Amino acid sequence: MYRRRKLIKRPFVIIAWGFVLGEVFVLQEKTAVFVLTLGMLLGAVYLWRKSRAFCIAALLFGILWGGLETRVAADELKEIHNITAKERGKVILEGEIEGIEKPSSVVLRKCYIIDETKQGLYNDKEHVRIPGKVQVYLEHMPDNARLGVRLKLKGALQEFDKPENPGEFNYFIYYGGLKIYIKVYGEEAQIVEEEKNGFYQVKNWWRNKTLAVREESGRILDLCLPEEEAGIMKAMVLGDKKGIEDRERKMYQDNGIAHLLAVSGLHVSVIGMGAFKALNRAGLGKRQAAALAGLAVIFYGQMAGFGVSVKRAVFMLLLVFLAQCIGKTYDMISAACFAMCLILAQSPLLLYHSGFQLSFGAVFAIGALGKYFTYYFSAQSSSLQSILVSAAIQIITFPIVLYHFFQYPVYGFFLNFLVIPLMSYVMVSGIAGICLGFIWLPAGKTALATGYYILKLYSWLCEKAGRLPGSLLILGRPSEKQMVFYICVALAICIMIRKYGLVKKRKSQVFFLAVGAAGLFLIMQPPKVCGVRITVLNVGQGDGILIETERRAALIDGGSTDNKKLGSQVLEPVLKSKGIGKLEWAMVSHGDEDHVSGLEYILQEDTGITIKTLVLPWLGKQGEREMQLAGLMDEHMGADSRTVYMKEGDSFTMGDLTVVCLYPGEDDPAADKNSQSLVALAQFKDFHMLFTGDTTETCEKIMAGRENVRRLLSKVQVLKVAHHGSDTSTSQAFLECMEPALAILSYGKKNFYGHPSPYVVERLRQHKISALSTALAGAVILETDGKTLRISTMKQ
Repeated sequence: MYRRRKLIKRPFVIIAWGFVLGEVFVLQEKTAVFVLTLGMLLGAVYLWRKSRAFCIAALLFGILWGGLETRVAADELKEIHNITAKERGKVILEGEIEGIEKPSSVVLRKCYIIDETKQGLYNDKEHVRIPGKVQVYLEHMPDNARLGVRLKLKGALQEFDKPENPGEFNYFIYYGGLKIYIKVYGEEAQIVEEEKNGFYQVKNWWRNKTLAVREESGRILDLCLPEEEAGIMKAMVLGDKKGIEDRERKMYQDNGIAHLLAVSGLHVSVIGMGAFKALNRAGLGKRQAAALAGLAVIFYGQMAGFGVSVKRAVFMLLLVFLAQCIGKTYDMISAACFAMCLILAQSPLLLYHSGFQLSFGAVFAIGALGKYFTYYFSAQSSSLQSILVSAAIQIITFPIVLYHFFQYPVYGFFLNFLVIPLMSYVMVSGIAGICLGFIWLPAGKTALATGYYILKLYSWLCEKAGRLPGSLLILGRPSEKQMVFYICVALAICIMIRKYGLVKKRKSQVFFLAVGAAGLFLIMQPPKVCGVRITVLNVGQGDGILIETERRAALIDGGSTDNKKLGSQVLEPVLKSKGIGKLEWAMVSHGDEDHVSGLEYILQEDTGITIKTLVLPWLGKQGEREMQLAGLMDEHMGADSRTVYMKEGDSFTMGDLTVVCLYPGEDDPAADKNSQSLVALAQFKDFHMLFTGDTTETCEKIMAGRENVRRLLSKVQVLKVAHHGSDTSTSQAFLECMEPALAILSYGKKNFYGHPSPYVVERLRQHKISALSTALAGAVILETDGKTLRISTMKQ
């Protein structure tokens, strides 16, 4: 029987993994251990073939290609760092608009720092060229702003932030993957001129048209649907996520169906294959139908923003059409690797994007592991095949989901069986509604009715699933060792399936698959903390300290005045990344904003994190903020939670750790909120650390005058400096009561209060106390076994 030759051959698999290995070698990221191990294992499988020399050459070519492309990106990042270090003030910037996110954000390419004292055009060599792209935030968007025109503005160049706390989102990697290396808050923005190059004129005309269609389509959805459903429909059909409410976004994410909100392979396939089949049935030949469907897919991808998953899906679908046209077979894995090489060659840092990893991970799960399971389990029925393919997807994506999102939706596996089949109807309803809405709005509303009711069903299913016990497991970010062990065990399971033929009895198949899944799940359980780990978080202008011992955790303060999203962007990811779903106690030193704002978020939002005991200052019993916190505790944390008020002599334990209150006493004076601050000493074997809140010099004198308190102060080895380093505390007399080796200051960069006071810094220096600040070092992490102390920071 004649066999058609494949369109894309298997060596592209080896080239793709070689590309990844080359990139890993250049960037030297921690995740290299995981990627390197996986690449070597898969590469070894392919090298044991007849054409070993060819496979080795393909692997070396991929490594060289990936290394060179990544070196170019690394050099661009170095150049960006040098430019931002040199240009510290505001500069005149000019560049071509490549993307517009209304109402106040644009992306510029071909950017130059203009020296207006010199003559010449914007591309004159005398002006400084900025590699990559620039993200510009404007107060007022120029009226005639459109893609392809050049924008001139004034602003200071800033690099994107790297994580300064465990689990924090890496904006540097995210925007670097988009080749956007600098952000600018622009002033005096004005349009200068339009790009004259003929190719770019055509390209920008095309992109402006697709943007106009997207905006008009979004307007029709806004007119035809309620606000909530319109926002979701725009995300699903148009790739526009700005209209999704935070509550809806979180609900989809917590139930494991957030992938529906991003335009991906499912959406592109519905449109592309739907158009191809419709055109073919209408009488067009396969080549004509494939060509027109390919153009429709490209247009749709452009309109949806061409994210990673969209690019991957469009590339692969175009290859499907090409194979149909020239009479060759299509191999999913080879096509995916071909697309991966093209995408990473354009932007190597995309490798570290969660969207990239999940998109390609799902394809590899379907095309490789899913087929493997289906064959060796002798799955004949379509329902069993669907279950096995879904199990394969879960196995591949499970560690990726945990690494980026730290939690796992238990019922998401089953929920997807209900929602995915209905997604085709949502897409058809949305597209039909938009098309008919262009002609006659009532017809558009009628067509969108199906999608509306399905979205309502999605919300109802998510709400019901979220109320089920154990619906969301917070497991934390797995370590590199866990990831490698997970891969080894998964490969061992696959080998056992093949070697021992566990395919004869259906009950044995189900049992083996369940046991294997449970084993993989147990590997990813958060590890036990040996001794005590204390993390002084970088919360900006405020305080936040996390204490962990064994499998238990507690929080001291958690607020900021300059980070308005501290709860969602710092506290929640920090806790979840460490696998902390329950705090034994949360102690509030006093009720000021910079000590409680993030904690309020944890208390009132549905984060999945519970607090067993809320500890408030004795002298703040009647404080308005303290009473609000106690009310939130009663309302949201359940009947098993409690609120206690702490005073001198009170203590609580967590394993072998004891925290004792040194101030205030029951009758101590409190002139202001800062004077109400709890001062507590953490004791673990021979290790002692003092937490001071915003206590004042007057309070320090009272503590120094009490013999029992003075005796405990003499044991302090680590001091969390009071009131962010203000001169109203950390007095000379107080320091003389202690002999700490290390002092930690928590304050915000460029704060308006002048923290830390140079007098406090000088006093610490005179007492030969080493000092670390969260503003400069990021989060400070202390690990102790009770005898030795290991200190590390997020900014090495």
